[in-house]
Amino acid sequence: MNRAARVATSEVRRHPRPAGRFGLYVGRHPKKILNAIQLARRAMKLTGALQEALTDPRAKAEATSAMASITTATRLVREAGLANALADEHIRRELRRASTHASRAIAFARHPKPRRSLAVPLVATVAATALTGAAYFGLNRYLGIHEASVEIRPDPAPPTGSGAESTSGPTGRSSSVA
Repeated sequence: MNRAARVATSEVRRHPRPAGRFGLYVGRHPKKILNAIQLARRAMKLTGALQEALTDPRAKAEATSAMASITTATRLVREAGLANALADEHIRRELRRASTHASRAIAFARHPKPRRSLAVPLVATVAATALTGAAYFGLNRYLGIHEASVEIRPDPAPPTGSGAESTSGPTGRSSSVA
């Protein structure tokens, strides 16, 4: 038995009369109960989106700006008086600013910026470091550079006396061309 069923049965044992009345109500109004269940499920889905909206710094900043503009407009209405508030351009400008900020906050909350994972830059950094290290050690081994001596050996002299032309490549090895 899951936790919800255990809680429900314990409540029925503790309060049998209200549980019986609720059972009769459910029997008489099943559509209302189903609507309530659907609303509860929708609300549970919306809480995740609401949590994301609350953690979005852009939405927070816009909501704060909207509240500041509303507060300023309220103060100006008190100073100017209710009769003169409709004609005051400064009050209208603050209310327009508050409306703009509020609509931007709602837009940011509805469509949050996708969060980029740190894994991609981390993998790229590690891969670049590994390639750089491999290239460094490979070059040292290719050139014969050791930690004790930093000496680069010259290419060996081509063989003489055979009459065949020889070429030496970048590896220092000679190959005969006939």
